[in-house]
Amino acid sequence: MPDDKTTLRDLKERVREEVRDTNFEEYDYPRDILHEIADSAIPVYNSNVLDVAKSDLWLAVEEPEFWPRHQKSAISAIQANIYNELSQVAHEEFDKQKEKLDKEV
Repeated sequence: MPDDKTTLRDLKERVREEVRDTNFEEYDYPRDILHEIADSAIPVYNSNVLDVAKSDLWLAVEEPEFWPRHQKSAISAIQANIYNELSQVAHEEFDKQKEKLDKEV
C-alpha cells in the first residue's frame, strides 16, 4: 500500500510548480499572489497538518514568527510554520524564475 501522507517536501514542490506555472504578468502585484499560493498549500485538516509536522519535527516545536493571536494552538502554530516556510519557497522560486527571464531578454 503506497504512503499517501503529505510531507513538507511535497508541499514545497507543489508551491514551486505553481509558481512556475503562474503567469505573473497578469497581476499588478505579483508578490501578493505568492502569499496566496503559499496559503492555499497549507493543509486544513488536523490529521494532514500533523502528517506534515511528522515529516519535519521542527514545525511542531518552533514558535512561529507570525502567529495569529486569536488562534494560539499547537495546530495553528504548525500551520503558521508551514506557511512561513512555503512563503519563503514561493519567493525564492519567483526570484529564480524572474532572474531566468531577465537573462533571456
